[in-house]
Amino acid sequence: MTPQKIRLYSIIIVIIFCLVIVMELGNFRAEQLAVDLADTQVKKALNAAETRLDKNELQEMIRTPDENSSYYLSLRRCLTELKDSYGLADIYLLAKNEQENKWFYLADARPENDSRHILPGTAEIRYFGALENILKGKVVEK
Repeated sequence: MTPQKIRLYSIIIVIIFCLVIVMELGNFRAEQLAVDLADTQVKKALNAAETRLDKNELQEMIRTPDENSSYYLSLRRCLTELKDSYGLADIYLLAKNEQENKWFYLADARPENDSRHILPGTAEIRYFGALENILKGKVVEK
């Protein structure tokens, strides 16, 4: 192989290597931007929920979760509006029964005919540990 071909191949390899690095950095940055945007949207939705939810009615709903109560219907409407307004995939409202040390659902934003719709009072058993870690400020892995 001639020195010119060796030099040409070396340059091509360096260019390809540089392109791969630049593309990976771009992908990483795009992923970070998406995470930051999602974080911002969730925080905005939480702030909006805090101002819109009636704390007294919510306390009553926590004591006696009832899918037939007028507040439950209002709560579902509010969650659905927040989900749609902030482009969220889904939104739930959970509470913790301190005596039993268990989490349960108060409402979700899924349509009632959706098989994944969760009724108020349904216990959360799959992500209990993750919920506890989130509230403690720990990082939760997938």
